[in-house]
Amino acid sequence: MTPLFWVLGRYQQEPMSQSLWFEGPLCIYLDADAYHQGQATTDIDLTIVQDGKVIMCEAKRSARAFREPEKAAQIFAQLRPDVALIAVMEAPSLALQTRFDTFCSCLGGN
Repeated sequence: MTPLFWVLGRYQQEPMSQSLWFEGPLCIYLDADAYHQGQATTDIDLTIVQDGKVIMCEAKRSARAFREPEKAAQIFAQLRPDVALIAVMEAPSLALQTRFDTFCSCLGGN
């Protein structure tokens, strides 16, 4: 839970908006069979809705926990939030930047 509180604390520093709602973590079922079997396809650590914009976040304690940027990007591409956010409670590093770059590339972003 510590990474979630860290993200919310950092997010609180952003300028205030008209509306804000958050929930997390959420189990995601991408098909009815998975739902009926009680086997979530994945989970999303934090979902924020701010002024009608959906922000989905994976919060990690360290770069080691963010091992599969391609898989994370694939899941976000299926869910289609307005913003896909990866938050890592660690100082920037070359390894972490490489993973972020891979994540962005897989989503077609810059």
